[in-house]
Amino acid sequence: METNNKQKRKINLIDLAVVLVLIGVVLFGASYLLGDNDKQQVKDTVRFSFESSGVDAEVISYVKEGQLVIDGKTKSKLGTVVAVHEAPARIIVEDHNHETIEIREFPNKLDVTLEIEGNASISHPDILLDTFALKVGKHVDCIVGETKVSGYIVDIDHEDSSVKQDMIEEDESK
Repeated sequence: METNNKQKRKINLIDLAVVLVLIGVVLFGASYLLGDNDKQQVKDTVRFSFESSGVDAEVISYVKEGQLVIDGKTKSKLGTVVAVHEAPARIIVEDHNHETIEIREFPNKLDVTLEIEGNASISHPDILLDTFALKVGKHVDCIVGETKVSGYIVDIDHEDSSVKQDMIEEDESK
């Protein structure tokens, strides 16, 4: 007797599941890369607050309203300083003798908030100043004139109604 060395391969459920998963991954990737390009991009003036703690009083004396602000890493233009707010720097100190925690002023140091205004490209949820992505809580090394100040973005304000409408519609759809 002669045996047939050819065996017929049957398609089983595991093979079918693998093929379907691969097709799904390819379709999802294509829709992600090609879809949602109709986002409305708006140019608008954005004002944001930048906060830095424990800055030398001498250093901050060089920061003036109207100066250009540049990101120290990307060299992107962030805008111009529209206001400088200074307060004595405060630190939390532990008093071991009385087992308490106190807030004390740090001598010759200031807590500084800069209000910066710049022209941004806004496409919800992204706000771009030049190539710099503006986000609350983001650490920034700002160059203001000849001075470098490190801190965080603590507030963003813009008045574009079309972007606000997009945010409202997105929240309602959830």
